[in-house]
Amino acid sequence: MIMVEAVATRHGTMIAIILAAGIGSRMRPLTETIPKPLITVDGQPLIDRTLSLLHTAGIRDVIIVGGYHFGKLRDHCMHWDDRLNITTIENSNYLKGNIISLLSARDHLSGNILLMNADHIYSQALMDSFLTICFAQNTLSNGSPSIIIACDSGRTLTDDDMKVKFGETEQDLEKEIGHDSEEDTENDSEQDIGKDSELEIGHDIEKHIGKDSELETEQDIDQEVGHDSEQDMNQEIGQILGPDSPWRHERIMGKLTAIGKSLEDSGRGYIGMTFIHGEAVDEYRAALDATIEFCGEGAVVEDVLGYLAWNKQKVIGIDLSGMGWMEIDTPWDRKQANACLSRGDWEGFWNVDRG
Repeated sequence: MIMVEAVATRHGTMIAIILAAGIGSRMRPLTETIPKPLITVDGQPLIDRTLSLLHTAGIRDVIIVGGYHFGKLRDHCMHWDDRLNITTIENSNYLKGNIISLLSARDHLSGNILLMNADHIYSQALMDSFLTICFAQNTLSNGSPSIIIACDSGRTLTDDDMKVKFGETEQDLEKEIGHDSEEDTENDSEQDIGKDSELEIGHDIEKHIGKDSELETEQDIDQEVGHDSEQDMNQEIGQILGPDSPWRHERIMGKLTAIGKSLEDSGRGYIGMTFIHGEAVDEYRAALDATIEFCGEGAVVEDVLGYLAWNKQKVIGIDLSGMGWMEIDTPWDRKQANACLSRGDWEGFWNVDRG
């Protein structure tokens, strides 16, 4: 197992923010009297699985944003007080988009941040690898601070999955999506960010960021971080992780260009974790404010990543395929997870038709 605690200690503290306010309507009747994070999977509440994961990874400062049945969630988490420094925040507007939960924790966006959803289950190997990669990417060759998202590839995505697109260079991106002008880019970006988003891509954003806003290219990023290619970065990170790590193939997906549920299925999906380097927090916070301004309070947290991608800001995708994760949205998901976890079969969760 990768020793992430040593890595985290060397690079300073990290705060984990867990979004746990939703009503979990698709989990009814299980969520009629308790919040979704307290639902047990293979005998353990979802929130305890996440907190145990963070504790083992060496993260001690945790913020949990609850809403639905907030008191029950708050009281349950008190038994972690001897192991973790937990702050619970109540989002009383939990019926709106989950971006309001993140907004509730806005004042705590400082230093290195790990943003998570409460209904995801990750293996310790995935968590350890992701954190190590995140810290390594920001220290290799004087690397610039990044926002890094956890992704996977190769599985069949459903309408409810958050899909992602990546590009290598600005020219490659234009060639990939067929833009002949900046105006075309703006029109297509509105579709790429997703039909579920109300983000106004055109003149409002141009007014907000300014017509002279500097759009950095992948070439600029390569010069900034000192890498000639993604292959070089993968090789360097592979050396840091060592021969016994789960780093089995190239993991750097590239720079995010679009995210949304309505994107065409390219076999690449976002799996619910975002790492925000401390020096990139101001950038992320500004994108949060802008997203609420343009999308309204019904927006979702992933729309912040969509705004950053539209604005050509640096969001890097890491492919964590094969390292073990699950998402619990329905009673069927819970039943499947119970069976798979009881036999240690992480991949079995996805090797069925989830419809």
